[in-house]
Amino acid sequence: MTFAVLGVAALGIGVTVLRPLRGASRIEHGLFGLLLGLVACAIWSIAAGSYSLSIAYFGVTLFSVVFSAVFLATLSRHTSNSGRSPLLSFRASRVWPTQSLRDLDILERLSVAVIFGSLLMALVSALAPVTNWDAGAAHLALPAEYARAGSIGVLEANNYSAYPHLAHALFTMSYGRGSEMGVGLLSWLFTVLGIGFAFCLGMRLANRKAGLIGAAALATAPIFADQAGTPSIDLAFASMVLAAIVALIAWRQERYGAWLVLAGVLAGSACGVRHTGYLTAVLLSAGVLIGAPSHRVRWSMAFGLAVLLGAAPWLIRTWWTVGNPFYPFFASVFGSWGTFDADVASLGTHDSMRAWGYLDFVRFPWSVVMAPDAFDGWSSNPGMLVLLLGVPGIIYGGRRAVLIGLFCLIGISALFFFRQHVRYLLPFFLPMMVLAGVGAVRTPFARRAVSGVVVCALVFGLGVQAAAVHYKVPVALGIEPRDVYLNKRIERYSAFEWVRENLPDDAVVLSLDPRGYYFDRSCYQNFESLKALVGANSAVDENWLNRHKIDYLFYPDDYVMQSPGFRETGVLTVVDRWRADRDQFALIASLEVERARGDGTELVEIYRVRRNHDAIARRSED
Repeated sequence: MTFAVLGVAALGIGVTVLRPLRGASRIEHGLFGLLLGLVACAIWSIAAGSYSLSIAYFGVTLFSVVFSAVFLATLSRHTSNSGRSPLLSFRASRVWPTQSLRDLDILERLSVAVIFGSLLMALVSALAPVTNWDAGAAHLALPAEYARAGSIGVLEANNYSAYPHLAHALFTMSYGRGSEMGVGLLSWLFTVLGIGFAFCLGMRLANRKAGLIGAAALATAPIFADQAGTPSIDLAFASMVLAAIVALIAWRQERYGAWLVLAGVLAGSACGVRHTGYLTAVLLSAGVLIGAPSHRVRWSMAFGLAVLLGAAPWLIRTWWTVGNPFYPFFASVFGSWGTFDADVASLGTHDSMRAWGYLDFVRFPWSVVMAPDAFDGWSSNPGMLVLLLGVPGIIYGGRRAVLIGLFCLIGISALFFFRQHVRYLLPFFLPMMVLAGVGAVRTPFARRAVSGVVVCALVFGLGVQAAAVHYKVPVALGIEPRDVYLNKRIERYSAFEWVRENLPDDAVVLSLDPRGYYFDRSCYQNFESLKALVGANSAVDENWLNRHKIDYLFYPDDYVMQSPGFRETGVLTVVDRWRADRDQFALIASLEVERARGDGTELVEIYRVRRNHDAIARRSED
């Protein structure tokens, strides 16, 4: 129910605020209104939720009632004046004439069918229990922890709590008091926004057919199937960047400055979702400087101020909570307090780095499409249409298509030095998918061959997505029990179950498996802070454990041994020292759990941390 209230509030706020926006189609008006409303709800949620989630819930409910009443009153007045509902047709603009959806050709009808089929399968993913690693460590773990605490704050136990929090604030509101399905549905809503803005961009760059093919190319990309409907911030971030690009194109076409302000606010708000937003904001600012028809410096300054306005709530929040507005960037310059994390602005230090040479850099845009198994696997492939038709789309799409192509190429190349996860590249792949739709309709030769390529790619992509989602249908419909489903697909899930069933509800577990969400209790999973204990003595260890109120240690033996980061950072030496100290750490369970992926079993050890008086009593007995 909280998700529905949030969606109604966001739509009411956004559509009301954007009502005067000139040159927006009905579809654009609804999409931009919903996205801007979600940004507004996130700002309210983080401001009020920092004190009390109950106040935040009440405010969102009030917004949903008030702005829905305003929206319905406006709709009723429009209907009575025009004799029909304005939502049932396109609004004419300078470059987007009124059109009917009844005169679709075969390729457009296929694209529509593929889009709706893909969204239906993404909805199945949203309704199924979450198995995504990042969700268990952050995107669901944080909302669950905030719900237990009754407020949104910085947790030293989870370093993600100090990161940009626009999406996590919305996830917390959708989670309510314990519904992970609400978070999945919100993520599904962001996939709808992404597909919608892909259609709008293709429509503005070329025509309706290009928009539909571009949206269908996104809907059938393997990376879309991997992220859609799963609690994730990557599609939310990419959709926000894509919306900013659409607004910039509309600014140039409609010759109306409000579009530029809207683009800047959305580009700045993207900084509240991912740190990559700083890069996209800089690149979009460069695009404004190059693409402005006149008074380039003035327009660039206006866009920059709008970006700063959109980013300000999240920069201020991070500065207020940890003393560093760009946390965890530039910790050596700004410092930080309250939590610890690595400086992710360092070149080539992230664990996603797979290649580093000059030739690897030149081949990187090609490699992530043609050889994704060298990075995140084939499930992260952005689809062949990106290369087959995206490049022709740049060539034949006009000057604006060239600028978008440069934005994508520079962004992908820049992230080569920092992040080589394909999902981090989504803001640059989504526009390329739209350019593939432009290439499909603008390529002046081999039209039948191009149409055949599009049909084969869309049908194949939808089939792959169906194969990746079909096993979720029984659990989404309630036929398969949740625990049975999770036991098959989450490593060490039976060990998580043991913790839930045997340890006190108020216990704090220090876990070397960072997916603290599945413990259903407070979990300490910030390994970065353990580096300060490397080489420390037992008195320092004991003081640290007492200060953080650690009650239990969750030690997955095989996972720790297969993760080089534990050994390279020295964290493993700290934990091994603890496990050897039986006065301080009592082994209470040694579990042989079945592997969810692969054959055999793996060992999970669970230790109880003895407090001062317990340890003294144990030494006296000995």
